Amino acid sequence: MTAYRNATKVMSVTYLFLAVANLLESLERLTAETTDNALLFRLVTLIIASTQAFFFTFSMISLFNTGYATWKRFWREVSVISAFIVMGIVSYLVLDISLTTVYSYCFMAFYFSQLIRYTLIFRRLYSRYLLEVENWFSGYEESRLRWINFSFYSALTIGLIAMTCIVIPSSLFGVGSSVVYLLFYVFFAIRFVNYSFVFNILEDVIVEDPEADNNGSAPESFDNKHLAAMKRRIAKWVAAKRYCEPGITLKDLADHLGANTKYLSRYINDYEGKSFRNWIGSLRIEEAQRQMQENPSIKIDIVAEAIGYANKSAFMLQFAKQTNMKPSEWKRNQNLSE
Repeated sequence: MTAYRNATKVMSVTYLFLAVANLLESLERLTAETTDNALLFRLVTLIIASTQAFFFTFSMISLFNTGYATWKRFWREVSVISAFIVMGIVSYLVLDISLTTVYSYCFMAFYFSQLIRYTLIFRRLYSRYLLEVENWFSGYEESRLRWINFSFYSALTIGLIAMTCIVIPSSLFGVGSSVVYLLFYVFFAIRFVNYSFVFNILEDVIVEDPEADNNGSAPESFDNKHLAAMKRRIAKWVAAKRYCEPGITLKDLADHLGANTKYLSRYINDYEGKSFRNWIGSLRIEEAQRQMQENPSIKIDIVAEAIGYANKSAFMLQFAKQTNMKPSEWKRNQNLSE
């Protein structure tokens, strides 16, 4: 939660800065008739957009990757952005319009490089987060943080809108973009504040367990002795149908087997050829098929509950993923009459 608290402080400063900057920008927009005023409007917009791009990216990534939110990285980015801001202010106050215009285009190029770099970083880290969730939970818990992915690309779109405002300095377009900003910032603020309620569910994936290496980290290769022991313990666990327990996680299985989570995750990936979620899903669907074969008239919701799914929809989704057909279609193919 330290990263979240730090991100909250950053977002508080961001919203305050945004409010003041947009007020000044709105006042400037009303008088942006001369080339000089239009140039000032361009610089102010670039300052706001560049600062917001970093603050939003920094805050959103820190919600699912605590290792990213370091003060070293924060101050490095801030120092570069601040340098461009200071040079922009100095160029406007000291240099003539032509040189300041050239600098504004350099600033704009830097801003676009920011958007590209932040997008690549976000995509890489978010994809890694999705993979970690898939190898930890048996359900689709990543859906709890899909709003972060939506928010990032919404903020990216808003950044591009800001650049459009520079190219097309229309009052009507400016009002429309302000409405978009308002809707997005309200949505983001609400979801950001409510994040604390889902953190406890996702904490094991978001925060690396300091005790995760107590039994040794995952080996480069599995020796035959440990591999055979792992296979026996997992086979015993599967035979007891423990995979039908609702909400089973990788940590639950690791604790039961007395194994290291990294070791176990790699074992499942390498020797089962699946992520933890898909492996559990395949075991559950096999059990569901067995139950339907033994009792063709059994209701789907009863089967779903028996094999560990919270609802019928989650079962249907996993069944279709594993078999490429609905349970009713599978039963027809198996000539199972109800």
